Amino acid sequence: MDTSTAKTEDGKNYVLVGGDETPESSSSSGNATALKDEPAQCPEIVYKVQYKDFSGDIKGTKLLDAPYKLKKASYGATGTPILEVLYSVTVWFPKIYKKGKGEEKDTLQEKEKDDKENFDERSMEDKELIIHSEGIIKALRAIVDYYPGQSLLGDTISIKEPFSILVHFRQELQEYKETCGDAEAYHHIGILQKYLADNLGDKILEEDQRYIKPTPVATFEMLWMLFKPGMDVYAQLDDQRGGFVVQSCRPHLEGLKFGYIAPFKVIMWYLDFDGRMVGRRPHEVVIAPFEGEREITSLKVFPAKFLDTNQELSPRKKLEDRGEKFYSMLMGKQMDYKGYSMAAVKKPKRFHEGRVVVDQGSFYTYADWEETDKHPAPTLGVDDDNSGILAGLHYDCNCDECMDTRRAASGNTKWGSYENIDPRDTPSLAITNEAGLVDRHRYFLCPRRIMGFDLKSKKWQALDVDCCRAPRIKTEAIENLVLPSDKQELIKALVHKYSSSRNKKNSKTEATWSADPIPNKGEGQIFLLHGPPGAGKTFTAECVAEFTSRPLLSLTCGDIGTDEFTVEESLSKWFKLAEIWGAVMLIDEADVYLERREVNELTRNGLVSVFLRAMEYYRGILFLTTNRVGHFDPAFFSRIHVYIGYRPLDSEGRKRIWVQFFQKLETERGDEISVKAGAKRYVLSDDVLKDIEWNGREIRNAFQTAVALAEYEAEQKLKKGVEGDGGEKKLEIELRQDHFEKVVEMSDNFKKYLSTVDEDGKGDRGDDSML
Repeated sequence: MDTSTAKTEDGKNYVLVGGDETPESSSSSGNATALKDEPAQCPEIVYKVQYKDFSGDIKGTKLLDAPYKLKKASYGATGTPILEVLYSVTVWFPKIYKKGKGEEKDTLQEKEKDDKENFDERSMEDKELIIHSEGIIKALRAIVDYYPGQSLLGDTISIKEPFSILVHFRQELQEYKETCGDAEAYHHIGILQKYLADNLGDKILEEDQRYIKPTPVATFEMLWMLFKPGMDVYAQLDDQRGGFVVQSCRPHLEGLKFGYIAPFKVIMWYLDFDGRMVGRRPHEVVIAPFEGEREITSLKVFPAKFLDTNQELSPRKKLEDRGEKFYSMLMGKQMDYKGYSMAAVKKPKRFHEGRVVVDQGSFYTYADWEETDKHPAPTLGVDDDNSGILAGLHYDCNCDECMDTRRAASGNTKWGSYENIDPRDTPSLAITNEAGLVDRHRYFLCPRRIMGFDLKSKKWQALDVDCCRAPRIKTEAIENLVLPSDKQELIKALVHKYSSSRNKKNSKTEATWSADPIPNKGEGQIFLLHGPPGAGKTFTAECVAEFTSRPLLSLTCGDIGTDEFTVEESLSKWFKLAEIWGAVMLIDEADVYLERREVNELTRNGLVSVFLRAMEYYRGILFLTTNRVGHFDPAFFSRIHVYIGYRPLDSEGRKRIWVQFFQKLETERGDEISVKAGAKRYVLSDDVLKDIEWNGREIRNAFQTAVALAEYEAEQKLKKGVEGDGGEKKLEIELRQDHFEKVVEMSDNFKKYLSTVDEDGKGDRGDDSML
């Protein structure tokens, strides 16, 4: 009897005797020997060829005596084997297609086996391994916990070439074989291993050797070996490396039947937020064909293990930290932002710096359709079983019924804890296992992009999580208000309920008491600030926002609108956003909504009525500013809680503001800009400047202009090569008296020019000699 010896993957010898495999030293050797003596009912491996026409219709199936070779098929016996190899071949039936359509039933089975004139074998499409062995099927079901696209149900299991599931789980299969204690399963698994070794053994061994080189490389032909479903990988997302989990991959073999090499597609998923829930979001990466070997970490997607072995190079910790920040902001959070926006595809990125409110859920609900069209809500859910069940669910609907259905559909899968995560109920994505170790894998999969609202431009932006920082709140800013102390204390007393300790949306702190018997009515705190321009009205609202650690939502009539048919919807949106964010709301120059109603002014009356109704049900802090309090509709006076009047600044008030700007400059840029003593003396004591009745806004503009002049002068000196004390070129910025004098002169000239303009308002130019 012919015998041969070979080695398994773990180095053990096995002996092939008449088609049976027996370990040289094994506790089950007796059973295996018994199997050798049993008469075989059929071949252990049966080969079949399946013929298809060019449209893909099956025209016939034949049994083979040996592995299939194009146009050299010989046919054998039937039976129930351990393995069945099925070849799909494209054929041409010249005689059949010459007949009419009604005679096309003349198929291959009706012809003689050797009638080669009936058809031509054109190409072999693919090869399929059908497993009949109950032992092998049981083994695969025991060791495979995640392999989308590969069904393990039924009496047989069909696996298409290149048999990736068997290659990816070959180590686990070997371990199962050695520990199962079932002689028949041991024997059948050995036959399967030998078949793989005969067909792919050398290629697998060569590719494995490439992976363990000092610089690991891979070939395009065997790229599928790299990507085992369920493994962590790194890939580019939004121009930066992110973490993903492999769902499946599509080898390039599909294109071979058409005579070309198809790109290699890796199907993955990561976690994202659709405004209601966090769940798995599909993502695909395509790798173009390449020749020879390529460094694995240079691929568009590659297994995380090739970087994670080096702690210095591994981005895992950074991605986990970023994911934790992403998740903490999902329910709406005020942040400082400095960096570029995450622009939509083919749109230029823009630099933003300032305060933002991160709130992806509100973006999908309240943003204009133009914005949501550029950044649509993600479709969450991954159909791991290819059953079509998840595909039939309404992922664009966030009603409770659809959410419960989706949760039930994904709750029993391996990745059930990665689906339908409600940030309101789940404070952290970290999971502590039974051993007490903290698993941060879900953070690893969170994205870099998050939607937020820019409070300066009042536009929604796609923000970079890495550019978001905790806001630098200046609660002491309220002390800088140029107001009598009793008015400052009044403002503090009325807004203390809204301070930082009560700023959290989910806070259990008792709500502000309302005297109104109607629920949700009259619960807001409404301030009316009136006085001349630049007296500090807007600054008061800004200081209160800082004092309460809340975002400031500053609006004008341009943001709200003046059309009576749309202003109600607009007001409703802004008031709702302010409530969600716990924002301090400021409506600057609100005269158009507050003016007295007249019998003949139906449009204005409609605006005032709408504003009255919306204002009464607002439950936050609302500031209204105006210069025309005498024109108010009487209905507003009963709805406003506090009236604060501002007078024009006197010399002491102006001096106080100048001092504040000098202190601010020293605090923020004292190491860059030196203020000369003469500059301070001129600003604070000179009679010329004291007599100029600037308001607060004009003082700010003048100070800012003087600093800009000093910076420009220093830059020009640097360009001309003026050196510092050490001989090196150095940018030295000095704020001097002459910088302020230039600003005063410019302002004085312009006011003199304005005085020459036609007093009746008909002229639009003054005396040009005054310029």
